[in-house]
Amino acid sequence: MARLGLLRIIGGLLVLLLVAAAVIWLGRKLIANEVLRRALESRGVRADYQVKSVGFRWERIEKLRIGDPAAPDLTAEWAEVRLSAGLGGVRATAIRAGGVRMRGRIVHGRLVLGDIDKLLPKSDDKVPFALPKLDIDLTDARVRLDSQWGAVAARIDGQGNLASVFKGKIAAIAPSLAVADCKGTRMTAYIDVAVRQGAPAIRGPVRADGAVCRGNAVVKPEMFVNAALGAGLDQWRGSAVVEAEMVRSGSALLAALAGKIDFDGNWRDTRGTFRLSGASGRLGPHQLADGTVSGDFNSANGGSLGGKVLVDRFVLDRALLAKVGSAANSSAGTPIGPLLKQLSQSVASSAAAMRIDSDVRYDAGRWQVSRIAARGQNGAQLTASGGRGIEFGREGLSADMLVSLMGGGLPTTRATVERRADGMTLGIATIAPFAAGGSSLSLAPVKFAMNPSGAMRFETTALLDGPLNGGRVEGLKLPVSATVNADGRAIISNGCTPVQFNRLTLANFSLGPTATRLCPDGGGALFSGNDGAAVIASPHFNGRIGTMPLALSATRGRFDFGKSGFSATGLVARLGSGNRISQLNVGSIEGRFARGSLQGQITSLGGKLANVPLVMDEGSGRWTFAKGRFELNGIVRVSDESVPARFNPLVSNDVRFDLADGRIGMTGTLRLPDAKPDVAKVQIAHNLSAGTGSARLDVADLRFNSGFQPEQLTSLTIGVVANVVGGLSGSGDIRWTPSGVTSTGRFATERMDFAAAFGPVTGLKGEIQFDDLLGLTTSVGQTVTIATINPGTLVTNGVVRYQLLPGRKIGVESGVWPFAGGDLLLDPTTLDMAEDSERRLTFRVVGLDAAKFVQQLEFEDLAAAGTFDGIMPMIFTKDGGKIENGRLVVRQGGGTLAYVGDVSNADMNMFAKLAFDALKSIRYQRLTIDLNGPLDGEIISQIYFNGINEAPLSPPKSFISRQFIGLPFVFNIKVTAPFRRLLNTARTLQDPSLLLQQTIPGVQKNPVQPPESERKP
Repeated sequence: MARLGLLRIIGGLLVLLLVAAAVIWLGRKLIANEVLRRALESRGVRADYQVKSVGFRWERIEKLRIGDPAAPDLTAEWAEVRLSAGLGGVRATAIRAGGVRMRGRIVHGRLVLGDIDKLLPKSDDKVPFALPKLDIDLTDARVRLDSQWGAVAARIDGQGNLASVFKGKIAAIAPSLAVADCKGTRMTAYIDVAVRQGAPAIRGPVRADGAVCRGNAVVKPEMFVNAALGAGLDQWRGSAVVEAEMVRSGSALLAALAGKIDFDGNWRDTRGTFRLSGASGRLGPHQLADGTVSGDFNSANGGSLGGKVLVDRFVLDRALLAKVGSAANSSAGTPIGPLLKQLSQSVASSAAAMRIDSDVRYDAGRWQVSRIAARGQNGAQLTASGGRGIEFGREGLSADMLVSLMGGGLPTTRATVERRADGMTLGIATIAPFAAGGSSLSLAPVKFAMNPSGAMRFETTALLDGPLNGGRVEGLKLPVSATVNADGRAIISNGCTPVQFNRLTLANFSLGPTATRLCPDGGGALFSGNDGAAVIASPHFNGRIGTMPLALSATRGRFDFGKSGFSATGLVARLGSGNRISQLNVGSIEGRFARGSLQGQITSLGGKLANVPLVMDEGSGRWTFAKGRFELNGIVRVSDESVPARFNPLVSNDVRFDLADGRIGMTGTLRLPDAKPDVAKVQIAHNLSAGTGSARLDVADLRFNSGFQPEQLTSLTIGVVANVVGGLSGSGDIRWTPSGVTSTGRFATERMDFAAAFGPVTGLKGEIQFDDLLGLTTSVGQTVTIATINPGTLVTNGVVRYQLLPGRKIGVESGVWPFAGGDLLLDPTTLDMAEDSERRLTFRVVGLDAAKFVQQLEFEDLAAAGTFDGIMPMIFTKDGGKIENGRLVVRQGGGTLAYVGDVSNADMNMFAKLAFDALKSIRYQRLTIDLNGPLDGEIISQIYFNGINEAPLSPPKSFISRQFIGLPFVFNIKVTAPFRRLLNTARTLQDPSLLLQQTIPGVQKNPVQPPESERKP
């Protein structure tokens, strides 16, 4: 019974255990869920999940979420956890999962995973983080890690125990990461991860589109990282092979960067060394080649970086060299041109391949360059060392060192630079005199100061000698005070600046010692940025052209530095001394430097050459000055200096003026202002040194007509000639020396017709040679021929000899005309054309044949014989001409006079008929004609003659008439009539009754012979 009872008890227990086991197995999911729930709650982990299955070793959980439901720290589609029970309780020893998504953060250098950290083993201060002893099998696990530097997204695939042996791959991407002053964009990493004895190791490439650190940029950087991490992920040690397409640091540019970085440290302090090289690059505008940078770095306390920068070949940019060369070329012809050319050549030669070696350090946000040693292939050397070197950073720029430059054709320069306590950098540089191509420059010690912002101020005095557009300037002394702002903008010389030079020469032109002041136009600075202008108030200069004294003055001068131009107003140039002064007046002139020359515009130009009585004014045009030659093309007006003027003002629209080698040349075409025909072409040459010169005037067939008369050229012809028709040609030469002026000329006409005070003239032909063209004088024996002249009666084929005398006087030497078988002679006389006074001409009649005279006048009813001589004094004034005491007298032997026309039976008394009968055939012994009166008014002609009636045509019928046959008759006839009509009207002599009516009483005034009884031709 007892044994049976025990068996029952045991059997009951077994059944109870079986039942209990069956109940537990059947309720294992509930039990597991409850155990997992209590375990999570005990750790304070917020979670949500579904337990799908529970085995003896593995449990499967789906739809897992850990952390804040709104932003969970981890989610998984499924997870299988292997549990292990021990004295310490149940723990997970392995995890397999799919569709894992986890979020984490890095705070103060530690990885924070939220509620997941509560499930990880606890750590102490010595080990801030330890990987759990957990087998992991992950596929496509995604992690987002946020930090103060930016966010990183990664995919993790791997298997193994995290604390001992694990292998996996991490593919990460960060759109932007910023650490301290550095920022990277689109950074990617493809890393192999291996864990050995709890220490992870990573290996693989890390790339980025770009990175920027304090203005220093890297384009397409790539690092192949090989590093070992500490167990807490807070330490690392390893190296990285670095490559980049381009690195830019300020104005420096390095292409094809390659090198290696070794590092060792943690979040707080990472140290290492580096060596980087670039195949080509640029520093500012300068080309770099084969450069290397090596040194060490330390990230603690803001970070530090230091080392050696070595550029094996430093090559200046060709564009910069071209600009330097262009600046030298544009300054050609100026004193600094040869200096800039030499400097540009030396710099180009030095920079063709320069080696630069320097020590650079970065510490806590500040850069320091403690040493620079540069050497060009032409031997140029630049060294800078000592003191604290060059420092720049957030506090600005400063320097404290000794600088030296020498060799390579560059001026030897030594400078001492010191930094004051207030941050200002002061320095003084001594530059050796520099000479090249005939130019030399000496600078007083250059004092300079620089504030932390980089703005600098320079002060020195420049002493310059050198060529100047075909000339030279010597002893040019110019104080220089300049400020260069941090942005590179230069400001030169605030306020007025004294300028002086010892001598300035241009071709044959020179200025002596001169001192003046340049003042900013409108105040401020002489030069600021790329612009600036200076003015000189009332400048005055003294010098010489050749051996002749020169004085220059102006009301205002202006220099435009930005446009390389200048201008002046009220410019006056006086050349010579005593009574031999040439003067040039310029209303305004402006110009600019262009390609080694000066060019510009000039207006209100005028002047006068010494001893030449010609005045130029109202000139304007374009001018150039290059290679010692000044040229002007424009217009000018030329006037006579004499009073009254000998010719009216003339203008030339094609003036070409040039000055070179102390000689002036000028050409142009002179015409009247109202654009009448060309008057003359002029050529002028003047030697400034000798004070000698010449001018040639060429007149080519100047034609006078109804639209163009001599009085339009000169007032000298007014009252002398009018209605001129004909042409004039010839040339004149004017020459001058310091002792005076001479002028000659030759002018001729083939035919000239005109009206004169003594009558109309046609067919004037001849040549005049001036021995003083300006004074309008000639030598004796000037000759003209005159086809016709009619001072009252027509005379032809005359020859006049004359001379032009000083004071606008004409010396008539002789004049002769063939006249009615004799000659009409003009007595020598002097005519004053300048004074408003009487002008006397005395004509003499020699050997006039009465028969030819009557025949010449075509008096058909009159026959005459006899030879006459006489005199006809004429006086001309502004009111006209007159004859005074003129007389014609028959020569000894007398002559005959016969009226052969019919006489009508007019009612005449006996004495009248007797007179007509006497005129039928008169032999006279004496016949005198007296003439007095104005030529254009009533001439009083008194005719005296006596004679014997030799053969009357009709015998006298009366006894008394017959008594007069053979008796002498005396005629005294007074005629008053216009002179020209009196001598030219044949009817006056054809019909003597007109005379008899005035002298014999009782003669009727009706015609002697009625018209119907006149003979018809």
